[in-house]
Amino acid sequence: MRFLYIAIVLSLIIAPDIVGQQFGLKGGLDILSADYSYDGEQIKTNGQMGFHLGMVIEFQLSNALSLGSGLIFSEKGFQEDYQISDEDKTTFFYLDIPVLLIYGIHLNNSKLYFEAGPYLGLGLFTNLTGMNFDMENGFGAEPEQYRRYDLGMKFGGGLEVDAWRFGLCYNLGLMDIRNAQDTSVKNMVLGLDVTYMFGRPYQ
Repeated sequence: MRFLYIAIVLSLIIAPDIVGQQFGLKGGLDILSADYSYDGEQIKTNGQMGFHLGMVIEFQLSNALSLGSGLIFSEKGFQEDYQISDEDKTTFFYLDIPVLLIYGIHLNNSKLYFEAGPYLGLGLFTNLTGMNFDMENGFGAEPEQYRRYDLGMKFGGGLEVDAWRFGLCYNLGLMDIRNAQDTSVKNMVLGLDVTYMFGRPYQ
């Protein structure tokens, strides 16, 4: 976990010294879920729909390799499955800061790309609904509340055509965001996204 923090900080420090920046806008739809356990026993959860939207920046390292980051407003969360109609729905809203290595494979008129790296999520607010919740159970320091920070790894890939990218991504939370010692919650997000990079794409 400490290595991920160091990698993010160092990447953000050295990135401004790299030439060849490109900016873009990213948005997409997600399936939100969580690795949720209580007293060591896995708890079944159901996925819920969410979205992400934000700005990205890339620093070209070579013809095939670049370093990417950005500020992404992201939904995360899960539904606890009690096998009844009214499920407890937990939704978190984060500002995610990824640091990704992006590798491109040039085709005739397009490019395949693959990306991987850590992300740091800064909790903004929560929306908790259901029979067992009130709004005081959101971010905070109490046992029933959640930590305001999230840390994990992001993996993705897709197709780039001109200035457009169409991709699939997966965010794997590595940090237990629940304060309670007998409960563990780690975010997981599977998403589809579209990115538009301003300016001419790198060849």
